[in-house]
Amino acid sequence: MRIIDAHSHCWIRPGSADASPARELVEEMDRFGIEKSLVLSTRTNLETLKISAFDPKRLFPVASAHPAGNLDSDLRAVEENAGKFKAIKLYPGYEPFYPSQPICEPVYEFAERVGLPVLFHSGDFASPSGRLKYAHPLHVDEVAVQHPDLRIVICHFGNPWIEDAAEIASKNENVFLDLSGLTGPPTKYSDRYFEHLARQVSGAIYYIGDAGKVLFGSDRPTTRVEDAIRLVEKLDVDEADRKLIFYENAENLFFKPRGE
Repeated sequence: MRIIDAHSHCWIRPGSADASPARELVEEMDRFGIEKSLVLSTRTNLETLKISAFDPKRLFPVASAHPAGNLDSDLRAVEENAGKFKAIKLYPGYEPFYPSQPICEPVYEFAERVGLPVLFHSGDFASPSGRLKYAHPLHVDEVAVQHPDLRIVICHFGNPWIEDAAEIASKNENVFLDLSGLTGPPTKYSDRYFEHLARQVSGAIYYIGDAGKVLFGSDRPTTRVEDAIRLVEKLDVDEADRKLIFYENAENLFFKPRGE
């Protein structure tokens, strides 16, 4: 089965020439049969470019944008490296803003102009300092309605609000969902939770009607790649939908010219 990881992370120490984190990412991709990875970094967009340059035929950078921060600099890095970035990600909840606030509009207008999808952090956090009120997937609906030509990805399937995220993707043609970061760290109930997740995501796909809106993502190294793959394999869907999740949806969204 061909696989594109639509949500992975890799970090290097600021100012370091050490390429081992990028090398480890590629080696992990080889181990699990992943052809391409979208690489996200919460530090700087130039760092993400540097990581992706380690293997530019397989690693593809996603820009970060900080509406309450140095947004002009964030978008300038994308503009000056036209064709290299595959998407732009916002981090509501990690940063104190709602996706529908006016401070985000320059990101959406820019993304529409250059033809890039916008990814939103949604749902639970890797840090207790995150603020859930900003990260509910329902806040993305307003953006999808106001910007029908903007392609949107709700990351982490909005977990734990998986049904809400499914409704937003079902309602809005321009909204997609990724499966990254769902399995989390091990607990005594990890096996039962995994079964619960597989049922929840399968039910969400039934609600939408098929898996044409769902993208595979690992969120590595926060989540183990093998667990993310195993979750897709556990879903009670047919093989055509599994192919859509693992490869075809991401290929169409990030790698093919729009409308093709």
